[in-house]
Amino acid sequence: MCRGFFGAVGRWLWGLVLGCVVVVYGGWLGVIWWFVVGLKWVVGCDLVVLGLRWVFRRSPLGLHGEAMARQTTSPVARHNELSNQLKVYHSYLASSYHTGIISGFMLISSYMESVVSTEKTVKALVIGLGAGLLPMFLRECMPFLHIEMVELDPVILNLARDYFDFTEDKGLKVHIADGIQYVREIANSAEADEVSVFHGNGDTSCNSNYHPNENCMAYRVEGRGTTKVDIVIIDVDSSDSSSGLTCPAADFVEESFFQIVKDTLSEEGLFVINLVSRSSAVKDMVVSRMKAVFSHLFCLQLEEEVNEVLFALCIESCIEEDCFPEAALKLEKLLKFKHPEMSQRIIDGTKKVSHLK
Repeated sequence: MCRGFFGAVGRWLWGLVLGCVVVVYGGWLGVIWWFVVGLKWVVGCDLVVLGLRWVFRRSPLGLHGEAMARQTTSPVARHNELSNQLKVYHSYLASSYHTGIISGFMLISSYMESVVSTEKTVKALVIGLGAGLLPMFLRECMPFLHIEMVELDPVILNLARDYFDFTEDKGLKVHIADGIQYVREIANSAEADEVSVFHGNGDTSCNSNYHPNENCMAYRVEGRGTTKVDIVIIDVDSSDSSSGLTCPAADFVEESFFQIVKDTLSEEGLFVINLVSRSSAVKDMVVSRMKAVFSHLFCLQLEEEVNEVLFALCIESCIEEDCFPEAALKLEKLLKFKHPEMSQRIIDGTKKVSHLK
């Protein structure tokens, strides 16, 4: 009875804007506003579920997105009280392209299953922090991931911490660095490891000739000596709209960069790009360049979105489309969710992945 009542009230309140705040932060001008999504009954407590939307601009394109927030007071509370009590809810992803990225993990679900079965860590590198929503969600639903984030602008990291409850831990680290240079240095580290093994010295410690920073150490986790990465995700907004790309920046879709990424990935690794462009010619160019480097290419086109998520595999023999349902089930078993609807959204996304090569 109570649950039905709160569900009905939640539907009536849906979309009600409760307040907003204007923020000037490190050269960024931002607006954050919140609105009612609904009411839920959680562990015997009436929970107001709020949507949190934000736009931060320092360039024409800016940083924008949407999250879920939780708050246990009345939705008619004063705006300043509510803003102080809001907390981003990292057990839920509001963005469809974020869930689409995770749907693509199906392509290496067998590999991840084998790594997890040996109690080792799957290593992920994400270029572009944004509000930190995707890595926080991944840490919760895929605790076997070791995630290294790379963000060029320290202000973005502070925004994520101060406004979106982003936190680091032993399995989630952020590096303030140039993303392309960071990937290049990991590729050099991997090459150095291979040379070391080839010459038989068996020493996988960092070599100062190849490792000018701490990237090598960042990826030597849980006894896996190699610096190779299992998942690389590019989710970087472009500040130059003349390239025809909103995401990523043009330098991240050069064929030379794709080759560096390939050198960084483990044998069964997965490369993911969030591609946003209104130009079909630009999209075709990106796909053509990826095909020149990677053995297999996959795509997930989001409905009613400009975003297109591209997935690439290095391995010569890869999963066939008729095996997708089985691979999706393996992925579902690896995911740990508090909310079944999140699992369903991700599994539904696996049905939209198609093989381009």
